Amino acid sequence: MPSDKSIKHDSSRITRAAGTLAGLTLLSRLLGLVRDMVIAYLFGTGPAADAFFVAFRIPNVLRRLFAEGALTVSFVPVFTGYLHRKGKSEGRKIFNISFTLLFLILLAVSFLGTYFSPFVIKIVAPGFSADPIRFDLAVLLNRVMFSFILLIGIAALATGVLQSMGYFFSTGAAPVLLNIFMIGSALLLSPFFARPVIGLSVGVILGGVAQFLIQLPYLWKEGFTPRPDTGFSHPAVSEVMVLMVPAAFGASVYQINILITQILCSFLPTGSVSWLWYADRFFELPLGLFAVSVATAVLPSLSRKAASRDSSGFAYVLSYAIRATLFICIPSMLGLILLREPLLGLVFERGVFGREDTIRTAQALLCYSLGLPAVAGARVFVQAYYAMKDTRTPVFIAIVSFIVNFISGVLLMRGPLRHAGLALATSISAYINLLLLVLIFSRRVKGIPFGEIFVSLVKTSIAAVIMSIIVVLIFKGAPGNIAVRLIMAISGGIAGFIAAAYFLKSIELKTIWNTVLSKRT
Repeated sequence: MPSDKSIKHDSSRITRAAGTLAGLTLLSRLLGLVRDMVIAYLFGTGPAADAFFVAFRIPNVLRRLFAEGALTVSFVPVFTGYLHRKGKSEGRKIFNISFTLLFLILLAVSFLGTYFSPFVIKIVAPGFSADPIRFDLAVLLNRVMFSFILLIGIAALATGVLQSMGYFFSTGAAPVLLNIFMIGSALLLSPFFARPVIGLSVGVILGGVAQFLIQLPYLWKEGFTPRPDTGFSHPAVSEVMVLMVPAAFGASVYQINILITQILCSFLPTGSVSWLWYADRFFELPLGLFAVSVATAVLPSLSRKAASRDSSGFAYVLSYAIRATLFICIPSMLGLILLREPLLGLVFERGVFGREDTIRTAQALLCYSLGLPAVAGARVFVQAYYAMKDTRTPVFIAIVSFIVNFISGVLLMRGPLRHAGLALATSISAYINLLLLVLIFSRRVKGIPFGEIFVSLVKTSIAAVIMSIIVVLIFKGAPGNIAVRLIMAISGGIAGFIAAAYFLKSIELKTIWNTVLSKRT
């Protein structure tokens, strides 16, 4: 068993890194809400909005499959291992070879995706074929934005290098730039196009360029200047590729399920794609703010433990990451469920986005929110598999989850839930995914303190229920308009949750608090 000092150090390291990422992610998500408010105001839930969300989803899914998802989880463990054993000189060589290979592959993918754009749209939104306006616009926007995968791919490689060496600020700040450029382009460039939504798509490309450029100074500082190197026979590259192929599916099961949801949703009435998109944006706020931040921050720590064969340390790091994730996601889930309609109305209900759009989006958000703990927990467990260089098991589990999501989606979209049924199917498959990940992992890795995780889960759930009661009482009884009542309810709920967690002696609250204090001293 690792020493108390080692446990404290690992927990603090993860919390610090996750805190840095969470702060930057909060800024990015807030700007993302502003971006979506601008899109809702300008385009609402009409054909232009549906076409943009479908076209933008394609490079986004590819980003998770081949860049930020598969590339990061396969590159970081291998790269970290070489740094640990052979030092920076070998690390630089691996980076240059990987950069060259990735650039060539993604350049080809971008060309093919752009050229075969009509075929791509028929696959990801087959229902659009019956609506020439939405279909033609989606094809055009897909051609404008498809090269985003090339830009975000090389940015993701830079992210993997920097995070392996403990740099989290620049990697967390990169997504902020994407939202800034999308907002600016929607407001400033769109009026100059016959089809204004094209200006928004141009902003996606500009943001992709900026995401890579912001990381260059930090790479130069460490001597990792991108240079062509065709030494593709290097064993590290082969190792990354072997891990990456199955990781492209296993690490991104949630995004694949979202894509399946979009395919099915394309057969529903106009506006359904947009309702799901706006709901997913709110759902992604707590998920990206902390859950993804923890999962990202924990991968280097888990990789180091795996490389040094510290099995007990590995188990405790994983346990803390799971407990910290649930500590945030359970109250977030209840908060989204209770305040979904007033939150969505306050943020989006203006311009061409009407009251009916708020109600339909709230229905989807309810169903998405139910799966928040499962999606978040699965992300952490998948990182543990990849830290151990096991990519096959997550693929098998992802296939099962994929099938569950598809069958559930087809059944639920036919009933009264319609688009919300598709969101509920995503949540159902997320719980199946998490359950299988945990069951198989617990059989292979001994010593994971599930007892501590369960106790933490119970304490967090009690504190979250207390928080929910406070939120409902304040929101219903407080004076003022919706904005004031929301601020009071959210503030009171957070205070109530922290107080309850304190009296329940939550270890996660104590760790976070001690980390904050240590930053000040």
